[in-house]
Amino acid sequence: MKKYIFIIAGLLAVSALMVTYIYHLHLSSPVCAISKSEGNEIITYLKQNSAAINLDDDTFKSLALLDSDAENNTVFFSGEAHAITKNQDLELYFLQYFNQRHGVTYLLTEEGYAVSQLINQYLSTGDENILKDIFSELKGTAAWNKEKYDFLVALRRYNATLPQEKKITVVGADIEHQTETAFKYLYSLLPQDPAPKDIAANIEKLRKNHNNPAMRTDNLAAGLQNDISNFSLEYKRYLGVNYFNFSFVVDNIVNRNKCYKSSEHFSELREECVRNNMVRLLKHFPSGKYYGQWGLEHTYLSDHGGQFSSHDCLATFLNKKYEPTKCKVISIAYFYSNCQQMTWGKNYGQEEYKEEIQDDLLSKVSKADLCLLKFTGSNSPFNKKPYFVAYPKGGST
Repeated sequence: MKKYIFIIAGLLAVSALMVTYIYHLHLSSPVCAISKSEGNEIITYLKQNSAAINLDDDTFKSLALLDSDAENNTVFFSGEAHAITKNQDLELYFLQYFNQRHGVTYLLTEEGYAVSQLINQYLSTGDENILKDIFSELKGTAAWNKEKYDFLVALRRYNATLPQEKKITVVGADIEHQTETAFKYLYSLLPQDPAPKDIAANIEKLRKNHNNPAMRTDNLAAGLQNDISNFSLEYKRYLGVNYFNFSFVVDNIVNRNKCYKSSEHFSELREECVRNNMVRLLKHFPSGKYYGQWGLEHTYLSDHGGQFSSHDCLATFLNKKYEPTKCKVISIAYFYSNCQQMTWGKNYGQEEYKEEIQDDLLSKVSKADLCLLKFTGSNSPFNKKPYFVAYPKGGST
């Protein structure tokens, strides 16, 4: 069975609602109806604004549709449905494109900051025991798959070919979902010397329990956070260059615990933490361009009333609210057709992925397995209505 993956590139127009559909994978999702005449207009436009993607083409000729917009922007997202085989191939290809053609050096990931720092250690050392340790705690999640592991191996191989100034740094902006991994990382930042008296109690508790799955992570994280607040100078002297990473991960574990304790508002609280993390990270790291592949709900450029209710998702916040990145964000939404998706949790398996868009319409544009479609342009029909947007709240795609 042939599988088509349609990648819709919504290149930023300041007032545009980003093209995406992913909300509620298997529920009925009302989208803007497309009449026959509108469908003909869409097909005519897209045939002139589409390109088949060849992942083996290292000249990135098929991504030329992105060039003019990518040159003038700062943050680039691709939005996926998790646990689909081709996702990581695309992530690596887009990362290489943005790195080589547009100076992106930061890979912004949907994972905890501690995990991203451990991945950076792997990229530097090549020690696959680091990856194996990370993946041991991912079991049961959508990220526990061979494609994700192989992506990181390929990323290290690619990074090794780059000069120092172009090498990729991984930056995780999510909460610390994997707390065991986070505490192991915190422990790795501790000096061998004993901690000063004022901060010794919780530091020693971390030393003794960093590898203890039964540890009360909420109590230890809260204790460390309180210590850092009250004795910041002592922590800065003791940790030196590791102070930022240590304090960031401690805060991130505390925030993670708050999110998981509020099941009713988990999604909104988590996205608030992600937004706050992003501001903190953008201020910390030297200025540069970012690319990241996240779940599609995080990558809308305007509110569409989805998973986060009236709260801004990460891309909307960066595009509309945060001044340094305002109107400098591009999102690329993935659409899938004739596709299988891995199931996760207690029982791994696969099932048909349901996409409630008019893929019969899109399939008339290109027969390629991978197709890039540009939705912006002065004559684009997607400037008129919110075609392909689930639960649209006005505006245009």
